[in-house]
Parts: sequence; structure tokens; C-alpha cells
Amino acid sequence: METKLQRLIDWLDLERRFPTEEERYRKYLLFLVVIKLTSFMMLGTDILGQGWGNLWSKVGLVLHISFFILTICLYMMNGVWSFLIRTLPCVVSSALVIVAGCIVVGPVALIPALVLTVLYNRKRFNQYFKHKSLCLYVVITYIITSDTAETLYENMFVRSLGEGRMLRLAMLLISCVPLVLLWIVLKREAAKGKSFLETVRATTLIVPSFLVCVLGCMTLCPLKFLSDNYIFGETDHDFLAMD
Repeated sequence: METKLQRLIDWLDLERRFPTEEERYRKYLLFLVVIKLTSFMMLGTDILGQGWGNLWSKVGLVLHISFFILTICLYMMNGVWSFLIRTLPCVVSSALVIVAGCIVVGPVALIPALVLTVLYNRKRFNQYFKHKSLCLYVVITYIITSDTAETLYENMFVRSLGEGRMLRLAMLLISCVPLVLLWIVLKREAAKGKSFLETVRATTLIVPSFLVCVLGCMTLCPLKFLSDNYIFGETDHDFLAMD
């Protein structure tokens, strides 16, 4: 399995297939646009009652599977998987400690755990300011795509569009907003000279690393596989960037 995956990664060799960073950014964004357009085509054939819906569904499935495989390979290239694996001992042990504290003391046990963890890891938060555009994109995307926001959109549009296909179209249009924001942000990162793999890594790790900094109470533990230095590196190390 590992050999086959390595062959796939070699086949997707970015430096050989896409020699410039600008081309890597452009092809990646184009792939996302094609996936989104396929969703529109699926909905369009459904609204118009054409007989192409099944075909577009298969095309969409192939594209989503391809994107999933591409994402796995990119995460191996830029070290996302290795970072997430390093966090596992701390995440599991911190979850056990928090659950045990809530059982014994109650939810109030979360307060000192959160305060101590944030204070201990406070210097780590400086690294997020080096990637402000990406952090802003992640926050806005989370707000737009959250369950609360989607419920709000549905309640707003149901009054004017009903609960049929036009509502689905409105929701699909809203889902384009994060893609437009991503296009703007990636163009900006490319203009700064940041590599494509590093940008994907930073965008992916913003949320999990932040959660570890806030909820990973076992980062206070000096044991090697639990400590903050094991997960993030030295205090001034930019753990969102590629090593």
C-alpha cells in the first residue's frame, strides 16, 4: 500500500509537472472551480429536467475522489500528516484529563485547564500573525459555512424561494463565497513568494494547531511526546511553515 502511494506521489511530482509556483497555484484553483461548476451543472440539469443529471453526478464523484487523493498526497509532501501524528499523544491524553476532570469536579474544571494552557502557550499565538490572510480566510469561511449560518440562510431564503430547487441554488451560490475568498488569498500568498505547499500546509494546520494551543493541557507536561516543544518546536519556530 505504501509503495503504491509513493508511486502516486511520484506521479504527482509538482516540480516536474508544474515547474513554477504560479502554475501550481493556478492549476489548484482551476481544479476547485471545475468541481464547483460541476455542482452547478448537476443542479442545473435537475432544475431544467434534462437527462444529464446521472452523468454529472458521476463526473462530480470522480472529481471529488481525485481531489481527495490529491489532498492526501499534498499533506504528505508538506508535512501536514507528520504534524498531526505528533499531536496525537497530547490530544488523546488531554481529552482524557479534561473528561476525568469534568466527571470528578464538573464542567468548571475546564476553566483552569483552559486558562493554564493558553497562558503556557501564549507565545505560540505570535506565529499566527505571520499568516494573517490565511487566518482571516479560515475564520470567515468557518462563519459562512457553520451550521448556524446555514440555518439562517435557509430561513431567509425559504420565505422568498420556497423549499425547492431555487433554495438549493441560493445555498450553492453562497458556498461559492469561500472559493472566491480562497482565490484572493492564494493569489496574495503567491505574490508574496510563498510556496504552494507551504500555503496549503499553513491553511490546513491553523485550526488543529490552535485547538492544541488552547485545549492541549498536556503540553504543560515535560514528557517528550506530550510537550509543546515536541509538537511545535522551539518557542520562536514557525510551526505553520515548512521546515
